[in-house]
Amino acid sequence: MQNLTGMSMSDFEKLATIVGLQIAKRDTNFRETIPINERIAVTLRFLATRDSFGSLMYLLKSPNS
Repeated sequence: MQNLTGMSMSDFEKLATIVGLQIAKRDTNFRETIPINERIAVTLRFLATRDSFGSLMYLLKSPNS
């Protein structure tokens, strides 16, 4: 996580604990949710770099997708 967010893993986990329940979503019949840790990582990366959504998508895309 350090490479993507510039935070230590313990700081990232603290942040996830604080905001996790507030940003959590539920799976539906149409889609699976993006995990909380990925949502936070993408948000922090965007705020730090202002990269485009497309750039962030390729950066964080899982190998199985």
